Amino acid sequence: MAPKAPHEALPQPLRTCEGLGVLHLFYRVNLNVWRARTSDERAVALDYLETLLTTARQQPQTQILTLAMFTRADLGFIIITPDFHDLNALEKSITSSLGPDVLSPRFTYLSLTDKTDYGPDKTTPKSRLEPTLPNWEYVCFYPLTEKRGIDFSSANKRSAGIPGQLRVEAAHAGRVRQIVTVSSGLDDWACGVTLFAHDPLDLKAVVQERTNLAHHDSSRLGPMHNGLPLPLKTIYRRVLLVV
Repeated sequence: MAPKAPHEALPQPLRTCEGLGVLHLFYRVNLNVWRARTSDERAVALDYLETLLTTARQQPQTQILTLAMFTRADLGFIIITPDFHDLNALEKSITSSLGPDVLSPRFTYLSLTDKTDYGPDKTTPKSRLEPTLPNWEYVCFYPLTEKRGIDFSSANKRSAGIPGQLRVEAAHAGRVRQIVTVSSGLDDWACGVTLFAHDPLDLKAVVQERTNLAHHDSSRLGPMHNGLPLPLKTIYRRVLLVV
């Protein structure tokens, strides 16, 4: 995905036997550093990032969602791809794309897609392992950890231990879609929940229900990251990289 050095040996693809790699990247933009660069340097950097994502999206089973973020970050990416070398190279290239210290990671989360059924939507194990990022207007992501011995490393225990926490109830079906990814051994959290909605109010209801359940079963919801899926050029203007 990322440009290779002229004589760099290409590593063999690193893929799991089941599922796809998923990376959530949320950045703060340092406008003081950005504006210290020349106008030509800024234009080249913006073009480079856009070309980088366009090239990456051409890879098989690869999806990238770009987000204008609220409060905790400015710019966000959700990346799904099968090869962990590609995922790693793309992460490094995005972070450095606009120049040193312009993009500062505020929160990152590495995980895998999961075939467990957490909701009433009629999905198949294959569609859960190879999900399609919905083209909906609003996104909320949060990680979730377990307490009191809930073991996310076992598919059977995972299915038994967290359905109440992760299921989208029938009342929200069709208005909220989610992708649940698992990260035991990959990240500090047990799983990540990415919610999609047309109306942010629908997400409020789902998250409130889960917060109540978390208090009951002593699991813990991590920091919420909310964003608006937009084309990259629109986000450039939104975060004042282009004025």
